[in-house]
Parts: sequence; C-alpha cells; structure tokens
Amino acid sequence: MDSHQIAGANQVRERDAFWDNVKFFLIVLVVVGHFLEPYRDVDYYWPRYIFTVIYTFHMPLFIFVSGLFSKSVIRGERFRFERVISFLLLYMIYKIISAVLSHILYGDEIQIDFFVVQGLAWYLLAMAAWLFITYLVKDIHPVLILGVEIS
Repeated sequence: MDSHQIAGANQVRERDAFWDNVKFFLIVLVVVGHFLEPYRDVDYYWPRYIFTVIYTFHMPLFIFVSGLFSKSVIRGERFRFERVISFLLLYMIYKIISAVLSHILYGDEIQIDFFVVQGLAWYLLAMAAWLFITYLVKDIHPVLILGVEIS
C-alpha cells in the first residue's frame, strides 16, 4: 500500500445530516407502505390514497440515493466488484433464510430458486445489477443512455 491508500483508508467521512434524514424518512415510508399494502385493494379511500402517493416516489428516490452513495464503487481505477458480490451474497442468504423460516414457521417445503425474484430480496439483486450495469456504461454519454432507455 502506498501512502495515499493508507491515508484514504484511515480517513473517516463526515456524516451529512441531510442525507441521513432523507434515508430515515425513506425507511419510514417503506414501513408505512408495507403496513398499508393490504388496504390498497379495498374500498377505504385514505389508506389506498396514502399507499399510492408513497409508492409514486419513495422507491425512485431510494434508488437515486443508493446510486448517489455508490459512486465510489463505479469511479476509480478499478471496479469494486466485491460490492456487487456482497449484494449477491446478501440476496442468496436472504433467500435461504426466508425459505428455512417459512419451513419452520409454516411447514412449507424448502424451495430455493435464485432466479425467481419476489418479496423483499428484489432490492439486493437490483442493486447488484445496477452497480454492474452502471460500471459498464459509465463512459457512454448520458444522453445516449437515456435515448436507448426511453426507446
């Protein structure tokens, strides 16, 4: 390790209260959204309305914030592939634990299919994919990326 790497490794980032509060607010919205999910298809107006408003913006904002704090994975001399692997490992661990708990609690047959994405684990798999894809297209002009994405 050279002196720049050692200095960078020992440097502690100062927390930004604004982004900490945004992340806290988004986590609260996730909890409220999941709590209101059973009411989205019933005739109660306010729970359905609140659910719709929350889901209109909270996941896009969550994805934006996740990307904002993942720039260090993509930038730099080498791609930090270990971050992608960590998201994939967390995804697999979650799927395994979920299947085992479902078996213990409900007597369900243990079935683990890593290629069927449902439930809460989708975000872990999506983060791994987004980081990898973003690295692949990082040198392409954003207008071209948006043009391909929109079409």
